[in-house]
Amino acid sequence: RRVHGDSQLEALHSKTTQHTMFTRTLTRFLPRLPVASSAPVRTRPAVFAGAQRMFSAQPAVNPLSTPNMTVKSESEILREIEFNISTADITYENKAFRSTINQLFKKHRPSRHAFFSNLKNASPAVVTNPGFLREFYKRYQAAMHATRVMVYMAPHLSHPNLRQRKIRVLLDDDAVNGLSHHRQLENMFKKFGASISPELDTIFGDCEELAKVLDPATSQFVNTVIDLYPKSTGAWCIAEVLSDDWLSSLADSFSPFYPTVFKEQYFDEVFSGHVETQHMLETVGLTEDVLARYPHKLDSTCQHAAQMAQNLDGLWDNLNELVTRPESFLTR
Repeated sequence: RRVHGDSQLEALHSKTTQHTMFTRTLTRFLPRLPVASSAPVRTRPAVFAGAQRMFSAQPAVNPLSTPNMTVKSESEILREIEFNISTADITYENKAFRSTINQLFKKHRPSRHAFFSNLKNASPAVVTNPGFLREFYKRYQAAMHATRVMVYMAPHLSHPNLRQRKIRVLLDDDAVNGLSHHRQLENMFKKFGASISPELDTIFGDCEELAKVLDPATSQFVNTVIDLYPKSTGAWCIAEVLSDDWLSSLADSFSPFYPTVFKEQYFDEVFSGHVETQHMLETVGLTEDVLARYPHKLDSTCQHAAQMAQNLDGLWDNLNELVTRPESFLTR
């Protein structure tokens, strides 16, 4: 029994609930985990033993495969993920959706964008400049803020079970009992030396108002999120599928300038808890459940996912422009 007011029991219940959610999700997508090889491999820390076997850093020539998903570790940082579409019991709608997600991942994979390599190889005088960091933070935080806000508007999740699964994902972002992803990102950039004033934080409210005070490219990103997220779960889903790749790449790109960046709370959960991969699995599962109820929404859901993938490409284009032409934002 849970005892009201006992913070330790409350915390234990929360962790148990999250573990149960992740276990059920993995059971659905990865029903038979392979036996781990006896050969020594370097692995990311994992939330539990089954996940560690799932995400072991196996060589690309020996991919870690399961009946529903294939994971290839290309390095200690990046993974290639592909949902299997040959499973016998998969519906037509889910097969078509998984095929679309696989194509979008390959076509719009963030780590392949020039922005990440350009940031990693930029001049330290730029990447450590307070003015540059402030502008980078403003654009990136605004984009992420829009996705965190608008996911509350994701449709077709009114059934009690679906609402519960949705809110568990949202709790990871907004952390009722801890630091939200917004505050984690803010704290990290302050450590970097960004000149973030209290006034800047006030802009992160309603997305419509936020879009009015941003540069044109970031404003366009926010407005697209406002438009897409209430229409289907497709945009949310592809953002989660791509997020592990872009967060891993972003941490790697900042690492030459800030060697402890991987330990920052904003990135730590990506590597130690695989939180973005958990969200990927859950949002794909939720979308497939929606399509089982509304199969006629397949085409529009895939279309919204494709539009969101293009929108993310635009975000990397925008940040790449900032990295390669930072002069007007540099402070002395």
